[in-house]
Amino acid sequence: MRIVGQDEVDEIQDENDAVSLCSMFAGNESFGIDTAKIREVLGNRDLQRVPMAPAYIGGVVPYRGEVLTTVNFRALLGKGEHTEASCVLVLDDDEAGERFGLGVDAVGGVVTVNRKMLEANPCTLEARAKWLFDGAYKMRGDWAVSTKRKRAKRKRGAGMRALIVDDSSFIREYLRHLLDRMGIACEEAVDGSDALTMLAAAQTFDLMLLDVNMPVMNGLECVKALREARLSPQMKVMMVTTEADNSFISTALDNGADEFLMKPFTPESLREKMLLLGFAA
Repeated sequence: MRIVGQDEVDEIQDENDAVSLCSMFAGNESFGIDTAKIREVLGNRDLQRVPMAPAYIGGVVPYRGEVLTTVNFRALLGKGEHTEASCVLVLDDDEAGERFGLGVDAVGGVVTVNRKMLEANPCTLEARAKWLFDGAYKMRGDWAVSTKRKRAKRKRGAGMRALIVDDSSFIREYLRHLLDRMGIACEEAVDGSDALTMLAAAQTFDLMLLDVNMPVMNGLECVKALREARLSPQMKVMMVTTEADNSFISTALDNGADEFLMKPFTPESLREKMLLLGFAA
């Protein structure tokens, strides 16, 4: 089996050497993704943007009675914005049992190649997006191919630890209830200073849910201090706040926050934010 237009083509002698890729485009570059991961191609869709979502979340789109979160492929590659409607591929993540969209400029045909034609490159994706495509490849010749190696597993609830930091006992109790249902063990702190004391005592957590407006030390001061002191550097920090001002959000992200959960929040919105951080809630 040969690829039309390729100078260097290997015949596929063994079915196990064959990779079937759907071609897709971002700018003037062509890419490919394993067809086994594609459930459906929706064609051009106008995406509804998600406020304060990471740059690689292109938006949401209706899909079979659901709301499908769609990843911006251009953002993953560090390319500029695409001004026209995106073509959306519906992808299944078998390991996590989830479905998401991938927004690209356009989709082409299906090409079958020999695995030997794929050359591994270092992954250039930002850390928070790596769970989507843990690796990048290109094919010898004209085709550039981005395809998925073994997907990095998300950390699941069992065995996870979270630190809830809020001066409101009601909010702490509510968050603990929601996280308990996910199998996540919780500890509580009443303000930023209390949280730093716990972290300085070598307590380790996977996730901190951090209120903003608190006495003694507020959330912004806390996240800045813990990042500067490198306390639990692998811990994700989710700000839980009513603050929707863009300048505040930008400052918090610059100081080390990873995500925002806006008050009032629902169990569904918390779960969605957990997924964005790479936790299988």
